[in-house]
Amino acid sequence: MINITNRDDIYESLRSEEMEDSGPSLSKYELFTYPADFTLEVLKIKWDKKEIVIPDWQRKYVWKLTQASQLIDSFLLGIPVPAIYLYSQVGVENLLVIDGQQRLITIFNYFDGTIKISDKEQLFKIKIQSESEWANKSFKDLNDDCQKKLKNCVLRAFIIKQLNENDNSSIYHVFQRLNTGGTFLSDQEIRNCLYFSPFSELLKTLNTHKEWRLILGSNQQDKRYRDVELILRFFCLREQWAQYKKPMKMFLSEYMRNIKNTENIDEYERIFKNTTKQIIENLGEKPFILKKSLNAALLDSVYVAFSTSQSIIPNDIQERYKILKANEIFLSFITEHTTDIEKVKGRIQIAKQILFG
Repeated sequence: MINITNRDDIYESLRSEEMEDSGPSLSKYELFTYPADFTLEVLKIKWDKKEIVIPDWQRKYVWKLTQASQLIDSFLLGIPVPAIYLYSQVGVENLLVIDGQQRLITIFNYFDGTIKISDKEQLFKIKIQSESEWANKSFKDLNDDCQKKLKNCVLRAFIIKQLNENDNSSIYHVFQRLNTGGTFLSDQEIRNCLYFSPFSELLKTLNTHKEWRLILGSNQQDKRYRDVELILRFFCLREQWAQYKKPMKMFLSEYMRNIKNTENIDEYERIFKNTTKQIIENLGEKPFILKKSLNAALLDSVYVAFSTSQSIIPNDIQERYKILKANEIFLSFITEHTTDIEKVKGRIQIAKQILFG
């Protein structure tokens, strides 16, 4: 039976790793930022062509009708509107919205004629002082001159490009520092945005797998995608643990960037589900909970060991698992400085040796 929980501390070990793994700020960025003045009509065309993309970590549309109306009113009056920030995706040239989602959605909604307020769709008519010539008017209700004026209004955008395609670090700092509402984005939230692909979609699908949720001990998916990151971590370390180098977050990001166009999606799904099934059958539900929290280092080492040894699972695997968790060296490798190179490589080697040696 899955224990449905609202506790956020289940991923405490991952949050601790993120803090330890963050390191100092970079002194040099592989970025190029330039201003671009788009007319609202051009922005709408790009939106309709799906050339402007809102990442899934962005919050929902939360403006009220009065706020949305004031924005359109500002454009029509010629009042300056704050700039937006866009990230130009390498290779595809799509523009990801880093900051300015509420403004952009308001503009697009007004052109389309409807707006969703508190999840209820309604006609978008400007709600301002009744003496205004465009009060209570939709875009179609405006006269031709006002329609042209609005279409030709300019919204300044700052476009950020990453110059070095092999650099994963610079853009991370941008995404973490812009439009976070005082809360840093999780590493996986950023990866989902930067490396959207069939593989990233597979990770999200696997995160709903029933037996995986039994492993985690909760059928409630993490809003910050830390459970998805654990699946990515398994695949990455399974293939490249011997080449691991710090920091962990960049190691995982490099893997996800390189694998995003893989054709072996079905094979990844098979490996993950088979490994998860074997762990459930041999170790039971919630086998990686230590001190009321899921231990990511324990999970990654045991998952890698099982995935490469499924055909020779010993009859005494449960006793071996108890011995593994009692091993002082292994215990230190999964509880202290867990992203250090010797700790990552060491715990996987020990797990392989004790469980299947």
